[in-house]
Amino acid sequence: MSFRCTPLLFQTFTTSRLMSFPPKFLFSVVSDIDTYKEFVPFCQDSKVTTRDEKTNLPTTADLTIGFRGFSETFDSKVQCNPEKLTVLADASHHKLFSYLKTQWQIHESSNNRSRVELSVAYEFQNPLYRFMSKMAGQAAATDIITGFVAQARRKYNNQIGFKV
Repeated sequence: MSFRCTPLLFQTFTTSRLMSFPPKFLFSVVSDIDTYKEFVPFCQDSKVTTRDEKTNLPTTADLTIGFRGFSETFDSKVQCNPEKLTVLADASHHKLFSYLKTQWQIHESSNNRSRVELSVAYEFQNPLYRFMSKMAGQAAATDIITGFVAQARRKYNNQIGFKV
């Protein structure tokens, strides 16, 4: 999956954050799809449905997204690559979307810091959903990565035994 050749008709948003955590730790937070319901805005449920036999990383997952009284569940094909520090998800096969691809990329930086990038490209089949999603726009990406930052801090503090 790549975002370099994404057709212009799809809505696309990208955001990133520089964080003071090691890249492998952040990869573990991004690839923990079962916890998305705890920190991803509008995500009402998240469940890994299959895992890679060797790595135990997700290969398919179900997400339930709700917004203003609407709720939809869809499955995604997931590719987690711990060497490249990427998590890719594709739900384009689902009837809800004409196109939906998500990419998390973690880049190692200096002083044990990391840059986390989130890119989402999508197009809903339903014109009403298409209209509603345009209202959310870039703010949705910012809210998702803000939730991710908070989740990373919680998880890190729990690992070191620090209660917030």
